[in-house]
Amino acid sequence: MTRMIKTGRQDLYIKYVERAEAARESDDEDDEPSDEASQDSDYFFEYQYELFSFAATLGFLHDEKVSEDASYGQDIRRVEQINEDNPHREAIDFVTNVVKAAERVDEDDAWEEVLRYADAGVEIFDAETDDELDFVRFVQDASDDRWQQRLEETIGTPSDVGSL
Repeated sequence: MTRMIKTGRQDLYIKYVERAEAARESDDEDDEPSDEASQDSDYFFEYQYELFSFAATLGFLHDEKVSEDASYGQDIRRVEQINEDNPHREAIDFVTNVVKAAERVDEDDAWEEVLRYADAGVEIFDAETDDELDFVRFVQDASDDRWQQRLEETIGTPSDVGSL
C-alpha cells in the first residue's frame, strides 16, 4: 500500500509551511530540513510532511477527526519517500500503527483515519496558534498523563495489546 500524505486544508499548509507553494523539481526532495533554512522565516515548518506529522499527532491526542465526507484536494507526498529514521516519518508510522491496532483495521483503512486526524489537527493548530508558535504549551498539553489516558482509551494497557 502506498500512503499518500494529502490534505483538504491546503490553505493552512500555505499559511504555516515555508515550501507549501514552491514548485517541486522532482519527487526526490530532501527529507531533512536544510542547514541553510532561513532563521528569519515567518513559517513554523519547512516541509509539509512536518506539519502533517504534527497535526496527525495533535488530532489523535485530542481525538478529533474531520468528517468521513471530507475531501482531500492536495496530494503532498508519499510517506515512503521520507527516510525511515526521520522523526516525522516515525510519528506518522506510530499514529498509523496505533489506529490500526485500536480499530482492528488494515493499513489502508487506518491511513484514511490518520488523514482525518491530520486535517482536524491542523485546524486545532490554526485555532490555537497566534503569531508565534508556543511548542512548550503544546508539549505541556500533551503531558505523559494525557498520552497514557488517550492510549489506554484507544488500545488498552500494554498487557492488553502486547507491542505495536
